[in-house]
Amino acid sequence: MDWKQLLLTGDGRIGRKSYWQAVLLVSLVSIVAAAIDGAMFGWESDRGPVSTLVGVALIFPQLSLNAKRLHDLDRSGWLQLLPLAVLVVAAVSGSLLADVGGSTGSILGGVLVVMLGLAALALALWIGFARGTNGPNRYGEPESGSRKVEPMAEVFS
Repeated sequence: MDWKQLLLTGDGRIGRKSYWQAVLLVSLVSIVAAAIDGAMFGWESDRGPVSTLVGVALIFPQLSLNAKRLHDLDRSGWLQLLPLAVLVVAAVSGSLLADVGGSTGSILGGVLVVMLGLAALALALWIGFARGTNGPNRYGEPESGSRKVEPMAEVFS
């Protein structure tokens, strides 16, 4: 597995196994950064400078991973930004509703944020667990070794 290709480009496709291996790597890096912050700056703060820098540095690799999984599902990588668009709409409408409706507007804004969280969770579960398309699609060939190939299919392909 070419980690540079996996984490730094949005081109191509990856299967579920490679996706979860990369997610595990990204998670471990984040945990190590949090441990360094805790050891250097104390455990009282929510997020230290090391975790913040690492978190910012890991945004692009995570977007790349998600795009490749969406490509494996024959979907555009831009689809992963849908929860972000919902967040913007929720934030704007929540503040507008709070100005107009007082506490009712705040409650509605909170409901919108919860709906965003559920939509983001659903997208994450779909990206992580849905089976990719068999064979080539508009984003290329499937990742080698990521699909079970029937022996007869290998003979006649």
